Amino acid sequence: MVLGSEKKYLCLLCGMIIDNPDYCEYCGATSENIVPYEEE
Repeated sequence: MVLGSEKKYLCLLCGMIIDNPDYCEYCGATSENIVPYEEE
């Protein structure tokens, strides 16, 4: 299985890991509540 290199983002409001840095599709948060997520 090959993992893509696209960045992930963390929504600070609902805690979901998302692909869009500008809008959370789960809770509707916008960019001020979304931060880059670093996978270890």
